[in-house]
Amino acid sequence: DVIGTVGVREAIGPVALDMGVTGYHYFGEPDGTPSGDWTEYHVAASGKMVGVGLSGAVKYTPDGIFKTGEAWRFEAGASRQAYGPISAFAQLGVNVGPLDYRDYRAGLHAEFRKVTAEVYYSTTDGLDGFDAGGRIVAAIGVQIG
Repeated sequence: DVIGTVGVREAIGPVALDMGVTGYHYFGEPDGTPSGDWTEYHVAASGKMVGVGLSGAVKYTPDGIFKTGEAWRFEAGASRQAYGPISAFAQLGVNVGPLDYRDYRAGLHAEFRKVTAEVYYSTTDGLDGFDAGGRIVAAIGVQIG
């Protein structure tokens, strides 16, 4: 998978505002399935209150993953420094569109200069009762620029 994001971030007092676009590309779709490539636009805000990081985002895609159609996504999250550069976090996401679902994440995030690393537990369930089960995810990111 290749996921790339471009955008702008501006601080207004204690709140950071973020606007951008993310492109998703998934390799190896089986023959006959629609492309996994899709685009998502987002607006997000984050800040700290009493030592707890709070965040929220609204995301929109005109085509959706595998061309399932227009969708909106709403996210809310919280984090708190645990030890040194490591913080604990939790996030709830709700997707509204052709594929209605909720997802939950909880785990650890670390930042070392321009490199970030995360390990978290994630689970997804459909608003129609579908349950995708849980999984443990590890991710590494590098900031360019």
